[in-house]
Amino acid sequence: MKSSIQAFMAMGNEKFTKLIPDLKGVDPDESFSTVPYIKGQLLLRTLEKIVTRPKFEAYLKAHVKKFGGKTVTTPEFKAFFISQNEDKKDELDKFEWDKWFYSTGMPAESDMAITSKLADTAEGLAKQWSECNGDYSSFTGKEMNDWYPAQKEQFLGIITNLKNGKNEKKVEISLKILDITFFHQIFIFV
Repeated sequence: MKSSIQAFMAMGNEKFTKLIPDLKGVDPDESFSTVPYIKGQLLLRTLEKIVTRPKFEAYLKAHVKKFGGKTVTTPEFKAFFISQNEDKKDELDKFEWDKWFYSTGMPAESDMAITSKLADTAEGLAKQWSECNGDYSSFTGKEMNDWYPAQKEQFLGIITNLKNGKNEKKVEISLKILDITFFHQIFIFV
């Protein structure tokens, strides 16, 4: 995730590292990354720490019961979460919701260690890809056999952010190894 954030920052697109990015006038495909997904996961983990796991699980059940099959806005989510955790209202009122929702990068208090080992693995392989100078023979796809889908998504997000004339071949080969023809069509030919 750190490399995804750094890549967006380097391209002057730090707005895409927000949990709730403003996409007015922007092609959503240009803003796609794992950042909002991981940032959202870390937000939920942070909230779980505040209210405790049993209370968080009770909230999740209530959330599904109330909103199941519906779209939920950010203000609705926040208000319902607070209403389900009245005993922690003071802490939740002090919680920096807007920082999580609208700030770029990661809030300092986020628990990046939760996902860092898995992300480091994906980022490490993406770095190897970016530095292999056209010799892809050592990459077989077996490196990713035990990866979670989120790790593969992280890897793809990094290498597609690198896409330009010289990196396009790396993207194409990596997608063939991953055998993801759908992503191949989207990322290579669009």
